[in-house]
Amino acid sequence: VRNVRSEYDVPAKQPIDIHIACNKKAERIILDNEHLIRAFVTPDKFMVGQDVKPETKTRSFVDVDFTLHVPLGDLVDIEAELRKQKAEKKRLEGEVARAKKMLANKGFLEKAPAAKVEEEKQKLERYQKQLEQVKKRIGDLS
Repeated sequence: VRNVRSEYDVPAKQPIDIHIACNKKAERIILDNEHLIRAFVTPDKFMVGQDVKPETKTRSFVDVDFTLHVPLGDLVDIEAELRKQKAEKKRLEGEVARAKKMLANKGFLEKAPAAKVEEEKQKLERYQKQLEQVKKRIGDLS
């Protein structure tokens, strides 16, 4: 839930709906600790159980015994967020292409200090991870 608040700039005091699809054992544990979840998350709607289904435009987090769904519809302006994420995707795709081109350049690899080459490899890895996260967000919002 903290990730959703951070990714979509949702204030800590704003209630968030939480839907948790889980098995019976996890349901009992979650319900036994509902007071803690409510204290830390301040959910508006809190649903737990085997029959909980995700809504559309939901950010989901999968664990072994449960899947947490956070509906985004009331939290963010979906269209504005989609535009923002698509622009970020385009920027990151450019950075990935630039880094790949640089690392494929034999002249760069031969002449650049090893530390600079390693720095570019780390940048490429970071950009690729960020790009995957942005693609996931776009999928959640679509």
